[in-house]
Amino acid sequence: MGARLADGGVTTHLMWRRYRDLENRNTITRALLRIDLRLRGNRFLMHRVVYPAADLLCVVRRPALWRLHRRLRRHLAAQRAQWRNPYSDNYFYQGLERIGLHGGKPSEARLAKYGISDLLTTDLQVLDIGSNCGFWALSIAPFVKHVDGVELNPHLNAIAEDTKAFLAIRNATFHTADFGAFAPAKRYDRVFSLSNHQTIDGNSSLHFPQYVERIWSVMRDGGLLLFESHNVWGPGEGGAGDDGDLEEKFRLVSRYFTLLRYKMIECFYPADIDKLFAVFRKKAAVTEPDLSFDLSAARNRYEFASPPAG
Repeated sequence: MGARLADGGVTTHLMWRRYRDLENRNTITRALLRIDLRLRGNRFLMHRVVYPAADLLCVVRRPALWRLHRRLRRHLAAQRAQWRNPYSDNYFYQGLERIGLHGGKPSEARLAKYGISDLLTTDLQVLDIGSNCGFWALSIAPFVKHVDGVELNPHLNAIAEDTKAFLAIRNATFHTADFGAFAPAKRYDRVFSLSNHQTIDGNSSLHFPQYVERIWSVMRDGGLLLFESHNVWGPGEGGAGDDGDLEEKFRLVSRYFTLLRYKMIECFYPADIDKLFAVFRKKAAVTEPDLSFDLSAARNRYEFASPPAG
């Protein structure tokens, strides 16, 4: 198995594997991957030129999307003018195939790769922390009772609301709030924390221990935390996006949650990096740390594995 490198490079084996997998993608996505590989993961060109051009092609093929795309790009323009450090070079961090936006992380492909269809049922209350433009929350809405997205950036929530209205989705609510100050009236059965425990824009008010405790406090006993890492090849020195210290972080998490399974998730385009995805179950009470997690071994697991008993 090839692996993403800490400097954002990609091994030759993984590059060729991407080409082999192209036959399983749609025509536009195949073209995007070929371009991205040739550019060696140049994020700026992909976010500012290639992906927008592909989105425009989708609109040409599906004219009913034109007005929606125009509204959503107006929100991006407002974000560029009014928000510090927007994600993805002010492009869409998340994608949603249903509305013809590729994004850096296509939501339908994420749902398939995470392999969590057995964990989503129509009786569940779900929270998505740092919901960004809401495309992930909207993609799982058909499978759950209700999903709340909490996102501090009002421009991203405006994108979420316009998309929600366009798709006529009624079981999703988006809250413009810092998660540290978010006070829901309900408790959640599922909580998604997808690369959100450290925010690149620097707007998070919580350090990691506070963040984990806060998640525990808004969940029902036995509920599941679905967690995605940042860069697990980082130096582990606490910088933005550095999860080289994930062993220590998971040991802290084990005070509040039991690790059920984990695996690495291949990046969706070479401009990104592979990340670790983990499923935890909430404990009824806080305990002493009880998890020994081997990050060096976990980096090589691309199928679900469980921690050793005891």
